[in-house]
Amino acid sequence: MGFMKAVGMCAEYAYGRWSCKPRSLEDDKDMTGRVVIITGGNTGLVKATATAVAKMGATIVLACRNVEKGLVAVNEIKSHTLNANIVSSKIIPCTFPAVHYY
Repeated sequence: MGFMKAVGMCAEYAYGRWSCKPRSLEDDKDMTGRVVIITGGNTGLVKATATAVAKMGATIVLACRNVEKGLVAVNEIKSHTLNANIVSSKIIPCTFPAVHYY
């Protein structure tokens, strides 16, 4: 995309001629019965994503390097979502057996 096209799109958006509806994870279908493995889900944006997916009813496995931090995150997510199907698991990064295990 050229620079001028990008500028034009920004101008159209600013003046209300072009709009996009922001989409949130809560707009998606029910995920009850699905298992989602999330790596590094004990902090930051990934933790927020894990919380949003847990609200949809999925079973969450937080694969973390630090089990203690993972357990703290699991308890926080459970308290925010009332979803009891959240567990923490230790993962050793950069090893093929760890990837194969999941």
